[in-house]
Amino acid sequence: MKLSSEELGKRYATALYDFASERNLVSDIKSELATLQEVLQSNQSFLAAFSNPALNLDQKRSFIRALENHFSQEMQNFLQLLFDYQRMQSLPDVIEAYNKIYDARHRIAHGEVISATKMSAEQLTQLAAAYAKMNDLERFELENSVDESLLGGVILKTDGKVIDGSIRTKIATLRSNLVNNI
Repeated sequence: MKLSSEELGKRYATALYDFASERNLVSDIKSELATLQEVLQSNQSFLAAFSNPALNLDQKRSFIRALENHFSQEMQNFLQLLFDYQRMQSLPDVIEAYNKIYDARHRIAHGEVISATKMSAEQLTQLAAAYAKMNDLERFELENSVDESLLGGVILKTDGKVIDGSIRTKIATLRSNLVNNI
């Protein structure tokens, strides 16, 4: 049975996290993975080179060596492992899965708050702190987007949950209740 890139990413990320945890390098590895993610985003052809049949093994290996000066020995070894097992294409999935494991183990969650107007940094901080406290989180990181049709209030989206405290929804609910009771 062939595993998806996402499933491979989870497996490699779990192994990497466990390895990093044993050596007290969890945050260092997370930081290095963030740097790798920036490299991948700024250079779309980097990963494509590893599946390019026009390049021989030594040419592909040179891409790994080009990263050596920028990463710890542990990260270099991990990248070499991915290369040796022809799993470089799973690197974005490894990074995503590692970040999810990190967040889960450190009780960090992420969400989006949609409001009628842009929220201040203080408002975001207060909302994030309240949500974190209610859900026993160490930290809750919020991004704000604007939907002027809300009229007021907010909609909070996180981990597949939606908490709708918008005035638009309250008016629609009130309208529905009035119509159904008449």
